[in-house]
Amino acid sequence: MDWLLTIYWTAVAGAATVSLLLTWQAFEHRRFARSRSQRRLEDTRCRRVALFVPCKGSDDDLESNLRPLFEQNYESYEIVFTVESDDDPACQTIRRVMDQYPGTPSRLVVAGVSESTGQKVHNLLVATENLPPHVEFLVFVDADVCPPRDWLSQLTERLLSAPVSTGYRCFVPKRPTLANCVLSSINGAVVPIMFPSKHHLIWGGSWAITREVFQSSGLREAWKNTLSDDLIATRVMAQNRHRVDAEPMCMLPSPLDMDWRAMFSFIRRQLIIGRCYVPVHWYALLVGSSIMQGLFWGSLVAAAWGLVAGAAWTWQPAAAVGLLYALHIWRAHLRHDASRYYLPYRQDELAAVRRFDIWLGPVAGIIGWLGLVCSAVTRRIVWKGIAYEMAPGGRIKSIVRQADSKSGGPARTSDADPLEKAA
Repeated sequence: MDWLLTIYWTAVAGAATVSLLLTWQAFEHRRFARSRSQRRLEDTRCRRVALFVPCKGSDDDLESNLRPLFEQNYESYEIVFTVESDDDPACQTIRRVMDQYPGTPSRLVVAGVSESTGQKVHNLLVATENLPPHVEFLVFVDADVCPPRDWLSQLTERLLSAPVSTGYRCFVPKRPTLANCVLSSINGAVVPIMFPSKHHLIWGGSWAITREVFQSSGLREAWKNTLSDDLIATRVMAQNRHRVDAEPMCMLPSPLDMDWRAMFSFIRRQLIIGRCYVPVHWYALLVGSSIMQGLFWGSLVAAAWGLVAGAAWTWQPAAAVGLLYALHIWRAHLRHDASRYYLPYRQDELAAVRRFDIWLGPVAGIIGWLGLVCSAVTRRIVWKGIAYEMAPGGRIKSIVRQADSKSGGPARTSDADPLEKAA
């Protein structure tokens, strides 16, 4: 039995080391966020910006999310909304908001139905096809986030030192339900990657790029026949050795209200996309998460069993659980303390998530692990009413528009690569 204890404590030591490194990363993230919040912002408002906003469907928050885009503290920018068709319910909302802000240049691009590329990526390809000659920076934002007025200035300022800059999202629950808190907690665990480094993952909901790099990097060509705009952009920038700077002050609040089914579907979909486009990250996350979750929950069960049985060895798994849990509490506290710098106006809405994340975060960890396991068995995802079947490497194999099936007609399926089908 001594050899089993040796293996067990070696694994615990490894898990504690990884947890300690993640905690240090959260500490660095808080320090970085504090320093960025106190700096004097350099003026980039004379640089002409094209702001691209892909939209689909008209959610309850769409209008309230679009209004801040017209109210940015920035002088020279044009908003380019892009949708699949004129029949999209988002068009009515977009046109209404455009009419309310005639002083801000804006236009609506109808991209048409995509037959071989993710609809969002297709919309961006069409919208960026003919850039006006005066555009210097391209900025991309999702329609489900609500940026503050200085967001565009903060994001583009980073382009003075790097060709690409990115923000990230923070899910802000509309209701403090358990499902909302779990998803917000899982998403928040990714946030500490926002600390000084040369390369970051790009988040498609809030990122910017210089025109020169956008056109010379081959990004538009790489986007074709793919589903993920941001992970492909991350890959292309890494291949071209272009620095990607993360800006913590561009953490954007995203309203959240999901039931358990929608929440788990979201987690699973995001992880399937990650498995297709950044498989090394996905496998590392699967292995690391499996070890961490197995040690924590296994030790907790063993400690409870030993306590009931009155076993002398009970203190060992109890000590392991206590150590890992203490590091989790410290890490969660650092993450939420950092949010006070970039989301000071959302702290009341984040109070329930903060309590859950600090004290019950391991519950979110095991749910995230289940999502990882489920993402390993399929490459099919449903996104905005469209089902995509992914081929190895991330190319889209087929597209099925579920709306066509609901209308009574046959669902349209298109093969992105005819040679693949013939084979």
